[in-house]
Amino acid sequence: MVCGKCQLNTSNAKEVAKCSLCSVEFHATCCRIRTVAKLLKMSAKALTTWRCDECDVDGASSTNSDDPIIMDLLKNIKQEMLDSRKSNSASFASLEKTMTSVRDSLEEVKLKLSTVEKDNLTLKEDCGLLKKENQRLAENVSQLKTEIDELQQRSRLNNIEIRGVPVTKGEDIYAVVESIAKAIGVVFNRGGISIAHRLPAPRDRRFHPSIVVQFISRSIRGEWLIAARKNRIETTDLAPSLQRAPVFISEHLTAHNKSILGRAKAFVKFGKLAYAWSREGRIMVRKTADSPAERVSSFEDIERAAASPSPSQNTRSTQGIRCETTPAGSPE
Repeated sequence: MVCGKCQLNTSNAKEVAKCSLCSVEFHATCCRIRTVAKLLKMSAKALTTWRCDECDVDGASSTNSDDPIIMDLLKNIKQEMLDSRKSNSASFASLEKTMTSVRDSLEEVKLKLSTVEKDNLTLKEDCGLLKKENQRLAENVSQLKTEIDELQQRSRLNNIEIRGVPVTKGEDIYAVVESIAKAIGVVFNRGGISIAHRLPAPRDRRFHPSIVVQFISRSIRGEWLIAARKNRIETTDLAPSLQRAPVFISEHLTAHNKSILGRAKAFVKFGKLAYAWSREGRIMVRKTADSPAERVSSFEDIERAAASPSPSQNTRSTQGIRCETTPAGSPE
């Protein structure tokens, strides 16, 4: 027999498909089967019911030859889709689990952050309270220091401090004080003195240790201070053999008051204040020669007192700088 399409011999039955209606044979390559391989894969039932293109006018058997292959392809595709779906489902499940974990972690972080914010707010409040408490304590400490300094100064109200007198070998401190009394013109009365002694030597060896004299009454001390202010003395007034140098007699001030007086005198030296002196342990200043006396107890007080216009040149006298005592006649 010959092929119904190419009219060539169809002797090889394995390469030929026979229409179940018209019994015409076709090479596999001449019909819609297309290849011998597809023909060989067709089942016996598919071969016996196969129709050629002309007989298969309603398309009822259009898939007769292709159905097994297409079905296999569809089956494979379906399987791949199922496998892919399973894989995707597993991936989505894993992703969803991860997202859930991330969401839980974020919620935990938010909770912790909220806790930290609350703690931070509490710490800020505590810090504010501590600052206020620290400020209060600092003010209390400052007040206590002031009170202690005032008590120390009050305990020195009967004292004078003598500076600039050299130490001599085997000296009798009361004899030295007697020579000072004679030099400034006051009557020396040993019974009017409670005690007299040298202070420890200062670190700067250029300065001699001061002498502190404590009198039995403030009135005696006042006499000495008035006389000392009227009669400036030098070491040679005490002993001609001593090297000439000024001797200063002043109130016995605490270390704090000494620093305040020293700063105030520096302001006098530079013309920012007219006068600076001590009176009964209090540090006093005048802004100008005509301004009222003002007490200062801190560096800030001095700055404030000097904030007014500078005094004229004639107020920058050595009297303003060297005023050590508070007798009548001091610039107050």
